Amino acid sequence: MEMKILRAYFQSENDAISAQSSLASVRSQQLFIDEIPPGFEKEIFIPVIPYGRHWGLLQDVAIQEDGNKDDVKNEQPMTHLLEAQIAEDDIEKAAIIISNHNGYQMSN
Repeated sequence: MEMKILRAYFQSENDAISAQSSLASVRSQQLFIDEIPPGFEKEIFIPVIPYGRHWGLLQDVAIQEDGNKDDVKNEQPMTHLLEAQIAEDDIEKAAIIISNHNGYQMSN
């Protein structure tokens, strides 16, 4: 079973913990939450929007994104990072979970 790395950013520790808990419904391993260190204040984050099998949260997967409408920066800073390994077959379910818990991805 091939695993993909998931990285999602959240505006609160509660959202990150809630997403981590919900990811128990998919095949995942090595889940952890960490505070985002200083230096990310100028980064632009965009909401995770699932688009079928390939969505913009996992490394090595094509990014499909809705975009940051009107190039408006986030009102509230990202404070926590959730990282996990997700089974490739569960990528779509994981994207929906992250989206439902207000997860963001870093805009490249």
